[in-house]
Amino acid sequence: METLRKVNLLLGGEREKWDDPNEVITLEPKIINGNFNKYHRQGRCEEALDCYNRIILLSPNNVLAYFSKGIVLLDMNESEKAIECFDETIRMNPNFTNVYYTKGQTLKLMGKTEEAMDCFNKAVSLEPNCFEALQYKGLALNEMGKYEEGLECSEKAISLKPDNADAYLDKAYALFKLGKNEEAVDGYDEAIRLKPNFIDAYDNKANVLRKMGKHEEAVGCIDKSISLDPYYPPAYFNKGEVLNEMGKYEEAIDFFDKALSFDRNYIDAHFEKGNALFNLEKNEKALDCYDKVIKLNPDSPSAPGAYFNKGSVLHKTGKLEEAIGCYEKAISLNPNYSEAYFEKGRVLDKMEKSEEAKECYDKAMELNPMLLKDNEAKIIGLKLE
Repeated sequence: METLRKVNLLLGGEREKWDDPNEVITLEPKIINGNFNKYHRQGRCEEALDCYNRIILLSPNNVLAYFSKGIVLLDMNESEKAIECFDETIRMNPNFTNVYYTKGQTLKLMGKTEEAMDCFNKAVSLEPNCFEALQYKGLALNEMGKYEEGLECSEKAISLKPDNADAYLDKAYALFKLGKNEEAVDGYDEAIRLKPNFIDAYDNKANVLRKMGKHEEAVGCIDKSISLDPYYPPAYFNKGEVLNEMGKYEEAIDFFDKALSFDRNYIDAHFEKGNALFNLEKNEKALDCYDKVIKLNPDSPSAPGAYFNKGSVLHKTGKLEEAIGCYEKAISLNPNYSEAYFEKGRVLDKMEKSEEAKECYDKAMELNPMLLKDNEAKIIGLKLE
């Protein structure tokens, strides 16, 4: 009870009422690990932050308080402020492994992968067998496209914690990106064995099975994901994609609509629904979907494809000038979009603008030498030299 009384005095800013004012410095770490930390665990971040600020006022060199404050700020989506706390923690204790990989994760979430990698490398150099540092480093390497190195980190992490399902998930992803599909499936199966309700493992396994042409098995994995979480939009989207690839366009649209019922701004679902409608020759509805993609985010990764596909619909329906405008927009967003140059050339060819068409074909060939040969039969009025 005496400790609780003193905690209440501290929270109330009444330090002068302490029997021994100097005792606050020795009691304070116990408070951080107990009463103060309780607020954070309960999701009461503002109260937890206030507690850590009070501790820092009383004990300005408390490493744990700065680190814990950074974690709370991270949970409050205050990434820049969290980084400041982690930097102060490092200043006070440059050999604190946990702060490096936590700062690294924060930087990675902010899109600063290179800076994050520096933190992960520092953490691993301080503690070579730190599971978390190796795991996070592996994830960052995968994001950077360095899959061999990412795989190496995942395998070392697994050697430290062979029962960790997340480590197998990371390993399987690296194997998939390296084209080792069978091994990737084995990795996802091991993750599922360790964690039977692991939705991410079922989803990722489905993607590998799609790549292998095993669509029915992929659908089985996605159905399992849906059974585990019926309110998970990506699972419905993934099933729609597989059904699209199987030519089951009407069924695919049903699943894209289901994903959109949870998230009306699901850009990829609008895009793929448009593709299914285009394949069903429902051109106006397809155009509506592509327009939604563009309206939701004109700079999204799907936007160049939306303009390109919209151009294809307009080309097909004889609206040639509008089609050219769409291909030009796709090219402005992605200057290396060889297919857009090619299709723009086809439209210009149809409009009997042979010189302009030839410029487009030349650019397409420069970007992708095989593209023209693969589509030579589509060219109307231009004879390839």
